[in-house]
Amino acid sequence: MNSTQRFVSLQIIACMCFCSAVTAAPNWPTYQANPAHTGYVPVTLDASRFALRWEKLINLNQDGLSVLNPVAAGDGKVFVSTHSIFYDVISLLALSAADGSTLWTKDFGFVSSVNPPAYSNGNVYIQIGRAQENNGRAYLRAFYANNGDLQFESEFGAQGERYYAPTIVDGTVYIDGGTYGGMYAFDGISGSQNWFISLNQWHEWTPAVDAQYAYAYLGGTPTGNFNPGVWIVDRTFGTQSGYIFDPNFFWHPPGMKLAPVLGGQNDLLVIEGGRLLSFDLANQQIRYELSENFTGQVSVANGVVFAINSGALTARDQATGSLLWSWSANSALQGEILVTRNHAFVRTQDSTYAVDLNSHQQVWSYPKAGPMAWSEDVLYIAGSDLVLTAIDAPPPSCDDGVSCTVDTYNQETQSCDHIPSDTRCDDGNVCTDDSCDLIADCIHVNNSIPCDDGSACTINDICSDGHCVPSAPLNCDDGNFCTDDSCDPASGCVHANNSNSCDDGNACTTTDTCNSGSCVGGPPLNCNDGDDCTDDSCNQTSGCVHENICGACCDQSTGLCASSTLAGECTCARCQWSLGASCEDANCTQVFVPIPTVSTWGATILSLALLVIAKIRFARPSAYR
Repeated sequence: MNSTQRFVSLQIIACMCFCSAVTAAPNWPTYQANPAHTGYVPVTLDASRFALRWEKLINLNQDGLSVLNPVAAGDGKVFVSTHSIFYDVISLLALSAADGSTLWTKDFGFVSSVNPPAYSNGNVYIQIGRAQENNGRAYLRAFYANNGDLQFESEFGAQGERYYAPTIVDGTVYIDGGTYGGMYAFDGISGSQNWFISLNQWHEWTPAVDAQYAYAYLGGTPTGNFNPGVWIVDRTFGTQSGYIFDPNFFWHPPGMKLAPVLGGQNDLLVIEGGRLLSFDLANQQIRYELSENFTGQVSVANGVVFAINSGALTARDQATGSLLWSWSANSALQGEILVTRNHAFVRTQDSTYAVDLNSHQQVWSYPKAGPMAWSEDVLYIAGSDLVLTAIDAPPPSCDDGVSCTVDTYNQETQSCDHIPSDTRCDDGNVCTDDSCDLIADCIHVNNSIPCDDGSACTINDICSDGHCVPSAPLNCDDGNFCTDDSCDPASGCVHANNSNSCDDGNACTTTDTCNSGSCVGGPPLNCNDGDDCTDDSCNQTSGCVHENICGACCDQSTGLCASSTLAGECTCARCQWSLGASCEDANCTQVFVPIPTVSTWGATILSLALLVIAKIRFARPSAYR
């Protein structure tokens, strides 16, 4: 395989891997939409739905400013820089795509140029021309898109040039630069320089990049090395891999004012000096050259080349350059062309137009003009009056009239998708199963799952007929007589202390009362029975206990002798018997025989004597009776 065959194979592979990726990006990261600079966004739009979203004057007291640079946009933000030359003013702004509010700003001081930004992977990249101070250095700077903090700044060789937006592919940033012309590649995260290749000294351009190569179309110089044409640079090593000579280049200072366009058919297209050129990358030669009155920047989409010729929009066959159709406005068209699947957006000096690609007729216009960008359903116009205009430019409406479907326009299939969403049918009722039907809309079917009726005073709630029904009340009885038990629907069981009469379980206390949730015993039980023949005490279980301390002497219930063998009256204080008393029958019935009062000891002796006599009497033989 020779070098040409190798280049062709690699270029075809690169396009297969890269060109499809270019058309898939929803953002507008760099000049003319993508690293190939096709100006093509693979979306279908509905011109009848175009409407102004917001307008913002980017003035900031910048005397001498004339235009805004082309913008970059994505992820809900739009990044705009001002065409300032040696003005110490705010020169880079991040705006909200939703309402145009300012998110953050940057002032670069007195520099030779502030150039268009590029956006990739959450970072904003911009080239800043040489400053009056700091030894006149020029920088590639990267800022975090979310807050504007500086990620890195990398110095590059420069004089007083202006630049197009950087081109970013796979985390590598490619720029025009060099003191005497060339191309740089920087790491997009660290800012370290990967390589530099010296090229002809021209400014106001940016390379086109695919999976394998970076491309520059540059004119020759009026003296010295007059070699205009296309340089093909290896992305990995920064070395020249090919070159296509353009013998008819017309020298036109001060800058190129273009970016080469990769058409995806092994071709690279440019407009230069009134000519439309298509370069055959496979054979490294010019495929065709149309020398008419072409101006502006060429765009390519779906096998069609869009270019302005003599102030009119022309659509040409990409392979041959033959004219397919054209459209003219009331005044000459200029600048870049933005192409979607069904529209070409073009501009005059003061107005922007949308031309339908099927009818070849104008379907929309707006009285503002400037470099355009499309991102996330918004068309941006960076006006020459320093007003950035945001136009809602959405796809066709896909509303199917079913409230629960997510209706979106599928840009890949160019048709509507209607995806049912059960969450859109949520009626807030746990007792219904909610679902989305593509025809019947939301359906709510009653269920019988456990639920919560919102009351803490019910348990085992269950769904029934679409309502949450309690199965039983909450049992709040805590078994404590000293609390009043109730239920609060918000918090549940409530146990309030009371002061009821109660029983503390001790038979030896009286008038027990509830206190602080517990039963507290009152005064002790009085067990004094007034009988000095007993010992009085209390048992916590049974209550008062009266223990007879005289043994068999007394019958506690009668106060008499407790035994028929004993006679006399009990005197418990002494546990003795009194004379003149008898206790003869089994029932201890007292038989009272009055006797003279005697002393205690005398009565005792007398009682014993009578007892002896009685025994003798009853013991005699019957013969003696």
